[in-house]
Amino acid sequence: MTAAASLAALCFAAMPPAEIVLNAHLANWEKATAKANSYSGKFTMTRTTVPFGKDHIYEGRLLLMKPNLFRISIQEVHQRDTYQAFICDGKSIFIYNWSTKTATVFPLSDFEILPGIKRTLETPVLDLFMSFTAADAKKRFCIEQFKGNDNNSVYLDIKPSLAKNKKAFERLRVELYGHNIEPPLTPYLPARMWIELPNGDREYWSFDDQQLDPRANGKAIEPEVFQFEEPKGKGWKINRMAAPRKPMELPKPSK
Repeated sequence: MTAAASLAALCFAAMPPAEIVLNAHLANWEKATAKANSYSGKFTMTRTTVPFGKDHIYEGRLLLMKPNLFRISIQEVHQRDTYQAFICDGKSIFIYNWSTKTATVFPLSDFEILPGIKRTLETPVLDLFMSFTAADAKKRFCIEQFKGNDNNSVYLDIKPSLAKNKKAFERLRVELYGHNIEPPLTPYLPARMWIELPNGDREYWSFDDQQLDPRANGKAIEPEVFQFEEPKGKGWKINRMAAPRKPMELPKPSK
């Protein structure tokens, strides 16, 4: 055995069994989405607000494309006038609010225009779907298994290590589909998430109809899908914001 091989064997032997298992899951998670260029999925989210513990239930869709494009729609189930959409073309974020008939354009900048989002577009939660890498995750988060996994599920507890990521969430628990899950489900895509927000609110997310590299009318998703769209209908107002020099809170769906 060479000196290098002996050193590698020694390091592997010294690594706790739990860490070996975790590293294998993180590597599989990275591999699952590495070749994909886009993602689509539906979600249901229940937000429990403080201090009264009132629940609000939302439904929506996610459409993501590497490296940093997204299109998110969300609506409270029992209040149909709360529909909102968030679109990012990599240069600006467009926020549409149907209840107020306003569309707001936030250009990305070197300053934080949204919590944790600069020109590099730090989006730690969205990264779980498309841009996950094991090495980067270990630098940004403390990750542990909080429940023994089986062939169908992997349960991870994720806490931010960097201050900028703590603006997005205090704690996130995710259930990933396991490596033996059967189609149409995809191994290592999120099945459910539990999120503790910095303001004390809690969110429970469940996902459905997830696809990697989805196709529309037989064609792959193109970047044009993530461009600004003029709102249809009368009474809409478009606000074009200059890049502010202090953090702004991401608008939440109306309660």
